[in-house]
Amino acid sequence: MPVAELRPLSIGELLDKTFSLYRSHFLLFVGIMAVPGIIPLALGILFEMIRFDLVGSFIIFLAHTVVYAMALAATVSAVSEVYLGHNTTILGAYAKVRGRALRTLWMLAVLGLAIGVGFLLFIVPGVLVAIWYAVAIPAAIVENLKTGAAFRRSESLTKGRRGSIFLVFVLFFVLNYGALALFDFPAALLYDVWPSVTSYVIQKLATFVSGALVGPLLTVGLSLMYYDLRVRKEGFDLQLMLSSLDSAPPAVSPL
Repeated sequence: MPVAELRPLSIGELLDKTFSLYRSHFLLFVGIMAVPGIIPLALGILFEMIRFDLVGSFIIFLAHTVVYAMALAATVSAVSEVYLGHNTTILGAYAKVRGRALRTLWMLAVLGLAIGVGFLLFIVPGVLVAIWYAVAIPAAIVENLKTGAAFRRSESLTKGRRGSIFLVFVLFFVLNYGALALFDFPAALLYDVWPSVTSYVIQKLATFVSGALVGPLLTVGLSLMYYDLRVRKEGFDLQLMLSSLDSAPPAVSPL
């Protein structure tokens, strides 16, 4: 496939590119994000049937967190591949980040703790932490950076564009709650009115569907934001163009 044509994007163009990329590779992104949803879905139904409550909930949480970290890394890898004009698959995206899942898990834990503490301090610090380190995971996956270097990289790249990143978070926060209202809330209400294994399965299926559909969107948007920041600050589009010229086969002179 041809090398992607990169240029600085306005916030509207970045969001349009996010949804366009998501639509054109719908099965790829939904398939990647469906993987971490299958495990809690299956375990949740099993533990509900055998009444394995507290320990079962912890096992589900642990399994989901580990696999979600892998899915997050695989989604970043898939965005990078398709945005730069390459082909990839669900298995290919997971295979490419096989050695970086634990790093992603650790970064999620550190970010979650920092953002959580920030929200306890009157919310604003938590929002700032989320914005400063919004592209830390894309940087870690694409550039194969260690945790500290990835956080410093994100803090440097996001300077001057943090207002735009905040708008991206707000939009996908609204979309996430829209999915909850459409799928999760009605299913939870059904379970409250009619507590049974059947309604529990419906509730878990609703959570699985909403997570698979909406889950990739923020990661896609932040991955594109990462590339946009590199284009603006480092001329990544020119680097990519020069790299493609260097790798092109020499022209054959006509006889």
